Amino acid sequence: MNNNKLWQEPQRQSAAALIIILYKAVWQMLRTIWPILLLWVWRKSATGDTERYQWMALGISVLVLVPAVLRFIFFRFYIQNGQLIIKQGAINKKIITLPLDKIQAVHIEQSFLLRLFNAAKISFDTPGSEKMEARIDAISMEKAAALRAFILDQSAPATVTGEPQETTVPIPERVVLQPGLKDLLKLSITNNHFEALGLLFGFALSLYDNVRDIVSNQLTQWFEQLPDEMAQSSAVFIISLLLLLAIVAVFISTVRIFLQYFNYKVTEAGKGWKIGGGLISTQQRLVPFTKIQFLSWRANWLRKKINFFILHLNAAGAEDVKKKMQVSIPITSASILPVIARPYYQMPDTQLTSYGIQKAFVYRRILMVAIPVTVAVCVLLYFALTEFFWLGLLLLPYFIFNYWLVYKKFEFKLTAEALQINKGKFGVHTILLKWIKVQQVQVQQSLYQQQHQLATLYFITAAGNVVLPYITLQEALAIKNYVLYKVESSNEGWL
Repeated sequence: MNNNKLWQEPQRQSAAALIIILYKAVWQMLRTIWPILLLWVWRKSATGDTERYQWMALGISVLVLVPAVLRFIFFRFYIQNGQLIIKQGAINKKIITLPLDKIQAVHIEQSFLLRLFNAAKISFDTPGSEKMEARIDAISMEKAAALRAFILDQSAPATVTGEPQETTVPIPERVVLQPGLKDLLKLSITNNHFEALGLLFGFALSLYDNVRDIVSNQLTQWFEQLPDEMAQSSAVFIISLLLLLAIVAVFISTVRIFLQYFNYKVTEAGKGWKIGGGLISTQQRLVPFTKIQFLSWRANWLRKKINFFILHLNAAGAEDVKKKMQVSIPITSASILPVIARPYYQMPDTQLTSYGIQKAFVYRRILMVAIPVTVAVCVLLYFALTEFFWLGLLLLPYFIFNYWLVYKKFEFKLTAEALQINKGKFGVHTILLKWIKVQQVQVQQSLYQQQHQLATLYFITAAGNVVLPYITLQEALAIKNYVLYKVESSNEGWL
């Protein structure tokens, strides 16, 4: 299937693409008009006037479904003159042209629906692309794998005509990480359950906000009276409610971990990392080594105790490209971390000098953040709950302890090739940045920093910024000058 003639013929997507496009269109329509549908169902028996809602729903359906069908009919893709060409649009026609030698990664994804049809979505990443808009919504899994293999083979460096060619042996793929069931359970138990509760609470508020103006006043009154009823409830009820919330949070965390990391695999595949997995929707990402701008890994207090980390491969690109390309890898053993970090950079085993930030960081944060916020909260509590306004004062020691921990735990190490930052309050957060990945260095000073010969140093990369706050001005200028020299004298590009 990997021959040029096959891909030169303009091709449609598979029939599954039409189902996927229609499904997305219907789902988007339902998300948009579900309050109207709820209003129609709720008031149908009361008024009996449903005709206008039916016509409204019919009109919206036509406006949504017809463009979806046209998108499928007028979509074509093919390869011509070393370029991948994607044509789409019935009235507003659009042509996307991607040179094969510029395509750095080809990603294959399978949602639950696509898996039913043995089809896959395939997307392409090129340097400097503003969006991951070059994609094919559905082709057969066999054809998707063949297209990816063909494109990546064509994008390999070409040999010079007339020169002797060395016989290269393809490097076999090597699986470096594949979490088991036990690892997933540990990840679930040690997850940030407050985040899960926040998602649940946000969903409940969003649902309430949508139905508040539609349903009868009884539901609204029940929501408004709920806090008073809880305040009058017994301690046993409140404790039981908290336990229930804890169980729900753990359950949500477990479901999220299994959905994301079930059958997860990290494979070293020549040019980069091939990463894929998922319980319902599966994804296969190919992150080229050269695309990675810096590494970062973190662990909360529990995960640090069992040497579990979440490693982020921060890749170059615009915001939506970075979101698509940034991969979170669950590190389930301390020995795996250096294996995955090695293609980017390996910190030397020798003992390196550690540098910290200045104590002025704590004083300025207390003065500029902690005290104003504490005063504002106390004032608000005084007008809302006069007898409990003093509770706002508890924020001050919290802020002081928080900033002191940041100051004590923040350290950075320098080598001739890279910067490593270690921080975190109770857990750990490490950043590894190679100097040649830096595009710009900025030394910034507030008025206070100018008076005390301090500075904050910003390293700007194609994947985001890395910051060294509140170091001496002398250190900041010395590091800046060295980094600029290193970048200008290196033959290795940032991408």
